[in-house]
Amino acid sequence: MGICIGKSPRPPNASHIYYSNKPAYPRKAFVQIKKKDSRGRVEERVKVSISHTEPLLCVSEDLSMNFSVWGSACILPGIDPHEKVFKTCQDLCFFSSNGQSTILGVFDGHGKEGEHISNFCVKEADEIFNTCIGNFEDRPIELLSSIFETIEKKLKEPNSVIDIANSGCSCALALVHNNILYTANIGNSRAVLGTYNQSLSDASRPVTFSEEKYFLREIAKRRSSDLEKEPIPYQLTVDHTTNNKEEFLRILKSGGRLQQNSDKYGNRYGPYYIWKSYSNIPGLVVSRSIGNIIAEDIGVISKADTATHSLSIEDDFFVMASEGVWNVMTNQDVVNYVAAYKDQAKRIIVPYENCREISVKEACIAQLICEEARVRWLALVENEDSMIEDISCIVLEFDQKTERRSHTGYRMIMERISTLNQNKKKEVSG
Repeated sequence: MGICIGKSPRPPNASHIYYSNKPAYPRKAFVQIKKKDSRGRVEERVKVSISHTEPLLCVSEDLSMNFSVWGSACILPGIDPHEKVFKTCQDLCFFSSNGQSTILGVFDGHGKEGEHISNFCVKEADEIFNTCIGNFEDRPIELLSSIFETIEKKLKEPNSVIDIANSGCSCALALVHNNILYTANIGNSRAVLGTYNQSLSDASRPVTFSEEKYFLREIAKRRSSDLEKEPIPYQLTVDHTTNNKEEFLRILKSGGRLQQNSDKYGNRYGPYYIWKSYSNIPGLVVSRSIGNIIAEDIGVISKADTATHSLSIEDDFFVMASEGVWNVMTNQDVVNYVAAYKDQAKRIIVPYENCREISVKEACIAQLICEEARVRWLALVENEDSMIEDISCIVLEFDQKTERRSHTGYRMIMERISTLNQNKKKEVSG
């Protein structure tokens, strides 16, 4: 699959990739990282070769219920371009269906135990859905809240082997049940509906006030697709970060200290981090999280925001993703991309090896969004010398004009969870 050639040519420069309007994704690239002086002027450029990580998870399945639904999911592990730090992937996502209802979740761990917390969250969410959905038939939103509450309670138990004092997880869940979409979130994983319902154009949850980076704005223009009609991005979740004014003020009122990082010249930059008044912990951007109990007294809580939306024939698709997508793509960028390429994307995934480039017709739409986000991360690497974040995404494609297909229910394979559980047991016994 892809362009698979034994002897690879010289990798392209990153700027040639992200300033192109071609939706193609080389596995290797050269970046030129800018080193700047105290005034932000470029003093030198350091050339680094990046070999992209392969998907940790990539799945595409028929999730049809009483109408046609296709689901795809992908996780791309992040990387340190300098290869000085081994970056463990702390993202995990899943979907599960019983033929009548479908649940999906994105979990973005942080801190030393972040990988194990996201693993625990997925395992518990999947199990609770499949064993308890019958008890919540007439109150689905309570099921989502109950999942978060149960996870938090179990992680706080004295016999828990996961330390959640200064580690945690951003979580987003969605449930499709009786043609209604329910969402619940804690942290900064986001869920957006791609719709053509004009009445929703002004009804979306407010997007946080983070400053848009000029080079990402220019890249978005260059890589935009010509659409006859753009979908409306209807955000159902709330971003629980210090970029959210209400959350910023809530943390201050709770006694937290908010401060930006500073460079070696003393210039402040980036988002505000949450600290205790007289100590350098926890250093969070997310204002709500499962875990991070050391920061509960300064307002870092695990209370979820929820939303309900009755699906209509004008609702085309639904995207749920971690910050690895939303940090470099706007809601409009994402829904435009899905609308432009979902019909060309591959639904039956075939493993590929030794490919130097992935194109639209050789990956599912969830992977394509992750690949597109990673291309834009290359610009952040060059301009801000940053790491590439873990990137995870789930896409549901709706077709309410199509009758339900033969379907017996589907549960995403959990190999990574089993492996992590075994490793954690070894750590504890050792």
